[in-house]
Amino acid sequence: MILRKKKRKRSPNKLFENEVMSMDVNLDFDYEAGIEVTLRKSDEQVRNMLGRLGRLENHNSFDDRESKMFFQKVFLHYSKERDSFFLYHEISTDNSIYLNASVISDSIHDMYKITRMLLEWGYINVVDWNRDIDEGIYEESKNWFITVQRECVDISDKKYFAKEFNAMPKQEVDYMINQLMEIELIQPFQVVKSTLKRMGVLERNCLYQTAHILYKKGKYYLVHFKQLFELDGKTSDISEEDLDRLHKIAYRLGEWGIITIKDPDHKKRADACSDVSVHVIKMELIKNGDIILKKRYNL
Repeated sequence: MILRKKKRKRSPNKLFENEVMSMDVNLDFDYEAGIEVTLRKSDEQVRNMLGRLGRLENHNSFDDRESKMFFQKVFLHYSKERDSFFLYHEISTDNSIYLNASVISDSIHDMYKITRMLLEWGYINVVDWNRDIDEGIYEESKNWFITVQRECVDISDKKYFAKEFNAMPKQEVDYMINQLMEIELIQPFQVVKSTLKRMGVLERNCLYQTAHILYKKGKYYLVHFKQLFELDGKTSDISEEDLDRLHKIAYRLGEWGIITIKDPDHKKRADACSDVSVHVIKMELIKNGDIILKKRYNL
């Protein structure tokens, strides 16, 4: 039997009817219950990212103390029958959840916000936008709150905490992105990323990474970690010295033939910050355990 995709518009509420999916090993997946996507990264990377996107919700522990727990909201399903991937919300599979208008509305906004984040971060593409996405709700979800779970700053500490995104107007975000240092890659992305891990500020036997590579709307940027906090809507104490160090790192990468800096005034700024220190750690020191690499922002 040849499977044909239905071209009619999906009702958003269809995403979350109470018994659309069986929890058996062989999932009887209702394709109307999910958003069909193609992956721009490996399925493992997408699943790992989805595992970090969700909500902090109240939870009563065994000793009746109320605390906050993190719950993943959206999952990835692969259909052998369709040879395609689908995003679906947790309540599509949990018949114990009582569905009312409020629960359904929140779930749809969860689904669309997380889809939006994965799209902007370059993890997925939506196969049929007109069929799967309600434009009105998608726009409403822009300022919807989602918690991103990430590792603590100290990578030797295995605890987790929540990184929260504060909603900002799109114009403000676009303005901030336009202020970032745009670059072009000469060497592959992974070469740039691994080199940046070894450049920063040395404190005793720990090197704290200063700069990260950010991919946004089809362009690459070299950013200070404090600029990333600002993009998350958090306050930041970024200083001129911080920006000087960023320019010096960019200058070094350009010297080594790893990147090209698009800003024509960059060299003047780099020449003016010759007194700013940037430590570059050799691989052998890292492999021997003489230097520990740490991040103040986990991108």
